Amino acid sequence: HGKDFDVILNNMRGGESVLIPIAKMINAPFVTVMHLHLFDELADLFRQYHTPVITISNAQRRGFDGVNYVGTVYNATDVSELPFNDEPDGYLLMMGSIAPHKNQKDGILAAKKLGKKIILAGKIGNQAYWEQEIVPLVDGSAVVHEGELSIDRKAVLLGSADALLFPIVWPEPFGLVMIEAMACGTPVVAYNNGAVPEVVVDGKTGFIVEGVDGLVDGVRRIGSIDRIACRKHVEENFTIEKMVEGY
Repeated sequence: HGKDFDVILNNMRGGESVLIPIAKMINAPFVTVMHLHLFDELADLFRQYHTPVITISNAQRRGFDGVNYVGTVYNATDVSELPFNDEPDGYLLMMGSIAPHKNQKDGILAAKKLGKKIILAGKIGNQAYWEQEIVPLVDGSAVVHEGELSIDRKAVLLGSADALLFPIVWPEPFGLVMIEAMACGTPVVAYNNGAVPEVVVDGKTGFIVEGVDGLVDGVRRIGSIDRIACRKHVEENFTIEKMVEGY
């Protein structure tokens, strides 16, 4: 049915690479949007078939030259589902899969140094990490875990947090939760990895830091961030309309 379409947009997380050779048989423009980090074998496949690729950040391209990149289009969020909140409840938040690369442990250690409550929201992505590193620190009061959330509960947690902590230790291709937090007015304190500098404006919508002490310092300075500026940053750069326009 390829000839029936004006363009085919292949939203890809890895396994859809099987479509790349088939795309050459389709008499229609075929472009791939890569939603996870690139890796050598996939980049080789892209080069072999001269596949047009849209990245979700410029950082995602780092180390993979010679691919037919046709543009970068940032991910978006539906701001209508994420109400702005200018009166946070004093806790810190981490939202995402519980796994070593998301590094919830550093977030917990920072919260403990600050004497602040931290909520971890998200599925358990790595059982060993959860059991060995996180469970001993979760006490149900100062350190709380919530699982996967409804959009309504997600919006409440994001908007009521003093800050979202994002101490990732991998080259995050984008980091959707950062724009979801900022849409609610919540600043982000994050490690300088992957796309973080393209998403967070250091000193304006949060702080880009290094290490647990950097997280602590960023949270202590969070009062200098205008929550309205966080919302405006998302409205100007990461809306659905902006993303569609980019494609």
